[in-house]
Amino acid sequence: TVDPDWSNVIIRHTFDTNINDISQYEVSQTGNSSATIQTTNVKYGAGALRMDNVVGYIEHYSYDSNFDPSGTFTAEFWINWDSITTGNGVGYVMNTIWSQTNTANNNDYAFGLFYSNNNVNYLGLTSTNGYRFFWRNDSTINYLHSDPIPSAIVVGNYNHVALVRDANGDMRVYFNGYKLRYNATDTTVFSDTQITNDPGADFRIGSPQR
Repeated sequence: TVDPDWSNVIIRHTFDTNINDISQYEVSQTGNSSATIQTTNVKYGAGALRMDNVVGYIEHYSYDSNFDPSGTFTAEFWINWDSITTGNGVGYVMNTIWSQTNTANNNDYAFGLFYSNNNVNYLGLTSTNGYRFFWRNDSTINYLHSDPIPSAIVVGNYNHVALVRDANGDMRVYFNGYKLRYNATDTTVFSDTQITNDPGADFRIGSPQR
């Protein structure tokens, strides 16, 4: 069937054989040496993007982005971490998944996974790390949900992740189809209304410009 929202798609990848964008824009992109296509351990199709989660990236729109983060959007993907660096411990390591940046100003936004907890209880075990998805607006970082996801789920498994922003600026994360609650009672959501559309920005998957 035809996707009724195809005309609104800004970037679309299969990563079957290359890093080319197959959306209506067919935007060119560049990647550093860490970004490669693998043909083993693939979720769908013939290939998958593989890269170092600290320095690897592919870049779209060299300061000419069609993506408007100030509006409504859905960004979704399948992702599988081999491992996640924990660095100096809780609160120090951000694994950026995608970002949009203009280094000439403060229009700098990013979404990713944050090492947030030690000793998360999972299936009776309390010796596993916990991670939460974050939204970064310039230097301000906010968790997007309250419950940490155990490393036993995040690492070594393909998971479907979707970040959805509505017309009110409210942001929700869906993990394998389940909405992650922002607080314990699931009565509020995270909202960011201080986002500026910047057509002079670039868009990256992986390591950000900043």
